[in-house]
Amino acid sequence: NYQSGSYDDRMDHLVCFVPGMLALGVHAGIHGDGVSRDPTATPEARDHMALAERLMDTCHRMYSEQPTGLAPEIAHIREGGGVAADPNARHNLLRPETVESLFVLWWLTGEPRYREWGWTIFLAFERHCKLDVGYSGLSDVTGTGRGHNGRMDSFFLAETLKYLFLLFGDGRELPLDDVVLNTEAHPLRIHPDYRFGSAFGSLPDEDELVADRGLGGAGQYEGAVR
Repeated sequence: NYQSGSYDDRMDHLVCFVPGMLALGVHAGIHGDGVSRDPTATPEARDHMALAERLMDTCHRMYSEQPTGLAPEIAHIREGGGVAADPNARHNLLRPETVESLFVLWWLTGEPRYREWGWTIFLAFERHCKLDVGYSGLSDVTGTGRGHNGRMDSFFLAETLKYLFLLFGDGRELPLDDVVLNTEAHPLRIHPDYRFGSAFGSLPDEDELVADRGLGGAGQYEGAVR
C-alpha cells in the first residue's frame, strides 16, 4: 500500500497489462543508449525486459494454478511463488489483460511459450465459459467451472478475443511498429510526426515539429522505434 507503506500480497488481474507495457517501452527504445539499434543494449532496458517476462509468468500462473485454468479477479502471491485465488474475488470476468501481454511478448520475442499459454487459456474459455448464445464469466474459478454469472462484457469481444486472434496470426495483421492499440484494443496508426517522442521521451511541441521538418522531417527518427 503506497499510502501506508504496508506490503499486500494481492495482485489484480487488471495489472497483467504491465508485462506488455514494459516490453513495448523497451522495444520503443526509451531505455536505449541513443546509439545502438539494439533496444536491450543498456542494463536498464534488460532489467525492464526481464521484469516483463517474470510478471508474464506470474499472470500465466494466475490461470494455470486454478482447477478451471482461468484466473480469478484477484490472486494472492504466496511466499515461495504459489498463486492462489483471493477468497473474496474468485470470479472471472473474461478479462483481456493477460492475453494482451501474451500477444505483445510473442510479437516482440517470437517465444513459442507465449502462444502455448494463450492456447491453454483459450481452451479454458471454450470449456467453461462458452454457452449456446455467447460466453459467460464464472463465479468461482476454483471449483468445477460451473456457476456462470450470465455476463459477457463488450471487452471480451473487443479485446480478449481480438488479442487471441492476433496471438495466433502471423504478426502482420496489426504490426506494433505501425499501430497503437488503445484501451479497448482499437488500432490507431502511428502518425510519422509522433515517432519523434520515442527518441526524446515525449510528444513534440508544434514549434519543434516545424523546426524538425526544416531539418529533414520527422521521418529521420523512424528508426528509433525499431
